[in-house]
Amino acid sequence: YDYVRNKLHYPELKILLYGESIGTGVTCNIAVNRPCAGVILQSGIASLPAMGRKLFPLLSVYPDFAYPEPHLDNVAAMAQITSPILFLHGKKDTLVPYEHSRQMFAAAHDPKQIVVLSDCGHNDMGVQNTQEFQSSIKSFVVSTIQKTHEP
Repeated sequence: YDYVRNKLHYPELKILLYGESIGTGVTCNIAVNRPCAGVILQSGIASLPAMGRKLFPLLSVYPDFAYPEPHLDNVAAMAQITSPILFLHGKKDTLVPYEHSRQMFAAAHDPKQIVVLSDCGHNDMGVQNTQEFQSSIKSFVVSTIQKTHEP
């Protein structure tokens, strides 16, 4: 983000942030701390502790404070993100259940949109439901950029 702003001189309202899977934690952190035109979160995690519990059920006995920092708590970050957000998630995602995106969506401010792709898993976004995937992103980008240019 800083490179694009400071070296390439892009205005804040022309920068769209895009994060996938665990990368959504980094994307949300940037969105909380830097102004941007919009945010796209693909197959996002609710938080690292939530993913740890999903992947390793024995970790369910530990409270959140027992997990190392940062927690990448994307659900909590939603309260601070004011840019438009598009959530993309595959209904067949067995690595990060789409419930994670639903939790973030519920906590996010408007404007927000969620697209659950019925035939997609975690690693086949754009391969399955290709048209819906591409048109969702295109529509979000076009509408977000248009709103930043309104008088």
